[in-house]
Amino acid sequence: MWLIPATALIARAAGPQVLTVRDDRTVHYQDVQLGRDLGQSVEVLSGLTGRERLVVNPPDGLKEGARVAAEERGGIQNAGAPRPRS
Repeated sequence: MWLIPATALIARAAGPQVLTVRDDRTVHYQDVQLGRDLGQSVEVLSGLTGRERLVVNPPDGLKEGARVAAEERGGIQNAGAPRPRS
């Protein structure tokens, strides 16, 4: 199970998806199965390996295979990983 930013989620009639960025910097719509909605983040139960780069705020109309400029801002978070105590 993975935690992703809620803003990365795309609601479609066929089901929830995220936009991943491939190594060649093209985008791919990936089907995901959701768990709990935690407000600013959402659990993804299946559909991701945890190594994907996600488009966090996908613009409307971005087509499959479109080339994007990728910017790293942290990764997908493993929901089962221990969290540091404050």
